[in-house]
Amino acid sequence: MAKQRNQVVATMIVVKVPGAPGGEAYFKKGKYLPSGVPADELKRLKALELVKTVTIDEPAETDEARAAREAAEAEAAAKAAAPPAK
Repeated sequence: MAKQRNQVVATMIVVKVPGAPGGEAYFKKGKYLPSGVPADELKRLKALELVKTVTIDEPAETDEARAAREAAEAEAAAKAAAPPAK
């Protein structure tokens, strides 16, 4: 099943992500943005050519697998947004 995802093409970007600490998360080149990124934020990132929409082939995802993936993406976004340890 083909699926469209938003992939980072810049070296690193800051994205407004609801629920992330401070409301923002950092993403490195090649990473996919979580599905919770607001449409106006995606429009801004695409206009600046920081992300692109790509079509990827994925097997059909079960509800359990989808929930686990979204939880992992949210956790990764939260870790990325956390200040570095000193």
